[in-house]
Amino acid sequence: TQEAINQKTYLTHLAQTKIALCPSGVETPDTFRLYEALEAGCLPVVDAFSTKHQAPGFWHYLFGEELPFPIVPYWSDLPQLMPELLRDYPANVNRVSAWWALKKRQLYFKLIDDVGELSR
Repeated sequence: TQEAINQKTYLTHLAQTKIALCPSGVETPDTFRLYEALEAGCLPVVDAFSTKHQAPGFWHYLFGEELPFPIVPYWSDLPQLMPELLRDYPANVNRVSAWWALKKRQLYFKLIDDVGELSR
């Protein structure tokens, strides 16, 4: 059996990682793994489907645009994908980081607008 590592050690390792695999949750492909990878400055690779094989198109529904990180329908596709992702490194991570910074800014202003609207 393997012992779990503490969160600080995990985040330290993640911050040194080029590519972070982000397996899905049970009901949707969305999990905290994506956001940890984005905050750590690595390239996330996300599941196209939940573990129940539901929610196709989820990431485009959530973010509503062309995404700067890869979506894999099957993890068995990863060996063919990895050389391409590593070849484009660090340009692909820079695109993802810029996209994520803008996305957080947009979410911040949307939240401020929503709170203002609700307080009226």
